[in-house]
Amino acid sequence: FADGVLHLTGDINATTTLEVLGGVPVDSTLSFNNVPLSNVQRKNGRLQAEVVFESSTLNMPVFSELECHSIDSLPEVSNGYDDSAWTEATLERSNNLRNLTTPTALYCSDYGFHGGSLIYRGHFTASGNELFFSVTTAGGFAYSHSVWVNETFLGSFAGDSHTANSTQLFDLRSLKLVGPSVFTVVIDRMGMSMNFWARSDWMKLPRGIVDFSLGGHQQSDMTWKLTGNLGAEDYTDKTRGPLNEGAFYAERQGYHLPGAPTSDWASVTLFEGTKNSGVAFYKTEFPLDMPIGYDIPLSYVISNVTASTGEASLFRAQLFVSGYQFGLKTDWSRGWRT
Repeated sequence: FADGVLHLTGDINATTTLEVLGGVPVDSTLSFNNVPLSNVQRKNGRLQAEVVFESSTLNMPVFSELECHSIDSLPEVSNGYDDSAWTEATLERSNNLRNLTTPTALYCSDYGFHGGSLIYRGHFTASGNELFFSVTTAGGFAYSHSVWVNETFLGSFAGDSHTANSTQLFDLRSLKLVGPSVFTVVIDRMGMSMNFWARSDWMKLPRGIVDFSLGGHQQSDMTWKLTGNLGAEDYTDKTRGPLNEGAFYAERQGYHLPGAPTSDWASVTLFEGTKNSGVAFYKTEFPLDMPIGYDIPLSYVISNVTASTGEASLFRAQLFVSGYQFGLKTDWSRGWRT
């Protein structure tokens, strides 16, 4: 209340009557959301006025018509990929309570990667007699992982809402690997666990690769490197923070931020999926002109995709808006809204 005017703020979705039952002089005037109300009625010590709602036109983008650009966000599975700048997993002990079952620590937090996706590369020299590769990963409930050897996709653990770690066994006998080779393990983890009850230590459970075995080799025959969010604990984006990003190539290059150099990328639509196993990064821009004075909730919805077999297509999707991560769709979720 100032200078004889009672200033009110609020939200309406239809024309309505506003009434003040007391507390201000009856000769006062009213304003609503900084707009003076000229039809104030005064009766029996009350103030009454009509607040008119004016609808506005909202023009939303049609995503199927937007120009979009795409780039491979998992070049690590290509032969000749250079991981010389990656973090070497050489620590022989861990601060984690779980005893190591690998020659060196492969828990991501020992190397400063505490949030987001992870990519591991295990180098070894193949003899041609490799029998199998077994890997145990931990990523929290609803996480998933995928595994390649050189450029060959071996398989994925799609994840579910009650599994926080998983072991997969892959038969390598038909591949006849020879010479320098590398396993690539991608883990889309779901953060750290909570302590669901007092004096529990769930929050200390490790994330990353917790065990592996390569048939025909000792564990020590393989050396590992890993990456996560750019800079790990010395992260670059101080505005959005370290939990905003993960290990994928597009994130490490900053392509999820405004102003990415997309001119050399493939021109696609948002509805063109990948034909092969891997990770594709899509980027588009559009104007979003919201009328002033309206509170307009917006959501982005990804529906289920049905494969040609009639079954739900398993995929994971991550959404960034102006560089901020807005949500993650998991394989087992039935549709997604953020």
